[in-house]
Amino acid sequence: MSSLYGKTPASTYVSLLTVANTSGGFDGSLRFIEDGSGLQTPLQLSTSAIALNGMVWPGASATSGAYLRVSPISSNTLEWYNFTATDVTTALGYTPANQAGGSFTTPVAIMASTMQTQVTQVTDTSVANVFTFTTTNGGTAKVLCQVRDAVSNDLHSEEMLIVTDGSVVDVTGFAVVSTQGLLGTFDAEMSGSDVNITFQATAASNKTVTVVTTSVT
Repeated sequence: MSSLYGKTPASTYVSLLTVANTSGGFDGSLRFIEDGSGLQTPLQLSTSAIALNGMVWPGASATSGAYLRVSPISSNTLEWYNFTATDVTTALGYTPANQAGGSFTTPVAIMASTMQTQVTQVTDTSVANVFTFTTTNGGTAKVLCQVRDAVSNDLHSEEMLIVTDGSVVDVTGFAVVSTQGLLGTFDAEMSGSDVNITFQATAASNKTVTVVTTSVT
């Protein structure tokens, strides 16, 4: 109801909320909230906690980094909880080496991924080295190539996927697009244990060749 003004207790007591405490008021015990007729609500209050349909909050004091969960001991209690090393181990199914002095029980290969960009100016139709993929034990590189003709502003773009074991290289080109036809040919060749990405223009003119590589070694 919006107001008690002008109304008698006899006509309004049913709509009043009260705490079920014969000694009066709130205290440290959870007590049901009732209406004036004694009809009990699912809400319980105390001076330190709240419960709804028997779900108590907070079940424990909060600490930094804690999250609220349903207690595994009592399904009708909410509690603050901090992850422990045991929780992580149980979830992963193994013990990670994430602490000082820890170690992996089996060999683990760590792969390094890098992104590099190189811009080369080409003026003739000879084979030009436009990027060197440096590796000692082999690896994989995904290459985005763009050629821009300085006179006509024509563009030629394509992608390449390169794999090498340090002695042999295999390359495939795909997603080849251009505005006025291809401006040249991209390829890859071994140079020692490295891979040179090359470009040969179809016509002699000033061209800017931009190569962006993402490599895993």
